[in-house]
Amino acid sequence: MKYLAFLLVVVACSTANAQSVNSSLQKKYIPAEVKGLYIKMPVEELRKARPKAVMPSDQFSLDIKEQINSGSVKEITCQFAPGDSMVYEFIIEYKTRAKALAIAKQLYKAPNFVNDRFPVRWKFKLNDGLTLVIWVWQNKICIMDAKEMEL
Repeated sequence: MKYLAFLLVVVACSTANAQSVNSSLQKKYIPAEVKGLYIKMPVEELRKARPKAVMPSDQFSLDIKEQINSGSVKEITCQFAPGDSMVYEFIIEYKTRAKALAIAKQLYKAPNFVNDRFPVRWKFKLNDGLTLVIWVWQNKICIMDAKEMEL
């Protein structure tokens, strides 16, 4: 009986945490190409928002990809973990690294979370408890829930 009560508390806390994400707090950190999407977005909601996006069936981690090929963006990838139904990372692939850097510096200003592997990286703690880690890698801007990566 104690085990059942403990399990119910864990499930209730997990549900409360999933529901406590305030997507409006993320708006200023999301590039225009990903407008309307947010970290911790339920995958079903993502599929409705991006009906042209597809999910390859041969991958270990689960991705939903959308080919854009207009403007400066080539592709948007949204990742979620197996067994989870929430997006934990966006990868926006630009046609050039210069464009990715320009967009990142316009949105995030000077990097504030730099290390040797990722010299162009930011970390933002939001009022709802979510922490975003954002970095530029090659020609991509990556936006991730900090809980999903080793810091």
